[in-house]
This record gives sequence, structure tokens and C-alpha cells, in this order.
Amino acid sequence: MIINRYRANSLKSAIEKAKADLGSDAKVIHVRQLEKASAHDIPENIEIIAAVDNDDEMENINNVYNTHKLNSSDSPEKSNVNIYKKQQGISSKDFQEKIQNVNNKKANRNSGSILLQKLEKCCNRHCVNADITFEIMSMLNTSANGFAGATSYKECLSRFINNKLSMSGGLDGTKKASIMIGPTGVGKTTTLAKLAAHYHFYREKSVGLITIDAYRIAAIEQLKTYAQIMSIPLRTALTPDELRTCIGEFSHMDLILVDTPGRSQFDEESLHVLQDFLEAAQPADTHLLIAASMKEGDIDKVLENFAPAYVQQIIFTKIDETSTFGSLLNVGTKAGKPISYFTNGQNVPDDIDTAKTD
Repeated sequence: MIINRYRANSLKSAIEKAKADLGSDAKVIHVRQLEKASAHDIPENIEIIAAVDNDDEMENINNVYNTHKLNSSDSPEKSNVNIYKKQQGISSKDFQEKIQNVNNKKANRNSGSILLQKLEKCCNRHCVNADITFEIMSMLNTSANGFAGATSYKECLSRFINNKLSMSGGLDGTKKASIMIGPTGVGKTTTLAKLAAHYHFYREKSVGLITIDAYRIAAIEQLKTYAQIMSIPLRTALTPDELRTCIGEFSHMDLILVDTPGRSQFDEESLHVLQDFLEAAQPADTHLLIAASMKEGDIDKVLENFAPAYVQQIIFTKIDETSTFGSLLNVGTKAGKPISYFTNGQNVPDDIDTAKTD
């Protein structure tokens, strides 16, 4: 099977391109509308993915087999089957094996086409980026074992995800301070509390907490409550210099966790202030938190505007609050940063998992 992508200014033109390239048997398996570059452009605003089966040996043998109509009046030497066997220098047994292989290929091909269609629908349902969807389908199509069965199908997808996404295994132990940043409402404070409890109780590490979120009284009170329950010291830093001082005071701790205020990805002034704090905390392990339920366009702005020079890892939060998970693959591919954790609820410290590709 050959899979190609075509763009045109109408669906009809795109299909005509596909059929001119792949032949009249080409089938359209995906269509999407492209955004215009500007109001004055007349762009190629339709994209399709088309596929066609391509197995010359299968077609040759199949034609010979299907057009063979040997009856009592036919001469065996003149039958299509026997002519083909003589030309190829093969025995009747070998020919029957070839026919069986043809039938097996046809079954696998049909199964593969169904799997491709299901995969394309699945990717659309989970809002996987169109370029990644195309790459996945092309990879599965060209894989030797891609359509041999459901098991190998999943193995191919697992290999693809392993190659595309990087999982860090958690906090960077070489850096004393780990900082949580991200837009409003993604769960930075709760995530920080989960990590503090995990390291303090399960790993028996000394942990210090710092917050620079002086804008929301509720956030400070929430963190104070967690700190008191866990008997963990908490400091508040209102300036970058104070943050540097607090980190110095906690230098004897095994781990320092820093909470930051949520800011809109469009608030450039506040994000510049955040960068000043991040600069003061270096060297630090900075995690950008992204809610799995966020729209792709909003996530793109977060990746672009939230201190990209300082971000070292990604944490996906609120996995339990969405039914579409394509953002995990989209962000992991675009950001080029390892994923450290997934969070899937409000319970501290249980609802957090070290990120793994499986």
C-alpha cells in the first residue's frame, strides 16, 4: 500500500491530484481544512491523505488464477495456469503455495486497511496533530509487521511513541531546586504538594518549600496547610533576590520545591517577571505544567511564551478531566522536552505517576 498527502484549493482538485498520482483505485482516508495564511491569499486550503494498494506480484498471480477456466475441452498445456507455471519454472505445489500467499496477503491487506481507518478515526477523536497522524499511518503501512495482527500493530505504535517521546523518570536529582510553572488552573500547587509528600514520606528525604505566589492569598494558605500537615518548612519569596536567599537557606535540604503564580500565556509583562525569578533560582529543574484538557492552540502559546529557555521538563496534569489524549503526543513532539509526571486527580500524594510510554 502507498500512502501520500495532497493539497489543493478544493476537495475535487485534491482528489484529482491523488488519482493522477496513484491511479483510479486511490482511496481518500483523511480530509482536513487548512488555515489561510492571510485574508488575501488563495492557498491550497484542503489536504487529503490517499492510499492505494500496490502489489504487482499479487495482481499477476491473482489474474492468472482468476482467468483460468479449464474445462474438459481445454488443453492443459494451453491453460493460463500451466503457461504461467512453465514460464516461472515452478511446480504445481509451488503454485498452490503462491496462491495461498496471495490469499493471505489479501486478508492482511484488508485487515490493514480496516486498522488504518480505525487509527485515523482514533487520532481525530483524540485531536492528534494531522502531521503526526500521517506519520503514524505511514510508519504502520511500511512496517513489515504492521498489519500482521493486533499485537504487532500495538508494538509498532509503542516503538513509534518510544522514538517520539522522551520520559525523564522524575525530578532531576542533580539540581537541588525544582520549580513548577504554568498557566492558571493547571494544578501547580497541588502537584508540588504531591511531590513533597512523596519525597518526604516515601523516600524519607528532607524537603523545603518556597512560594513566590504572593498574589493569591488562598494559594499561600493552601501551601501552608500542606506544609503543616507534612511538617515541612515553607518560605515566601517576594523578589528574585529573596528567592535566591531562600534557596540558600535550604541548601542543607535534599530537595527544594518552588511554587509559582499562575499566569496567562498572553500576559507578557507577568511572564517577564517570572523569568527574573527563574534566573535567580539557577541552576534549577524547571517543570512546565500543562493540563491535558487544554486546546492545541492554547498549548502552543504556552510552549512559546512560558520561559522556553528555562523549561527542562513537562508535567501533564488533569489526565482524569479529559477524554482526548492527543495533546500528550502533540506536546511531547513539539516541545522536544522530556515528560516527567502525569497527574490524574486531587488526592495528595496518590494521584501522580512517573511518566512512562506504556
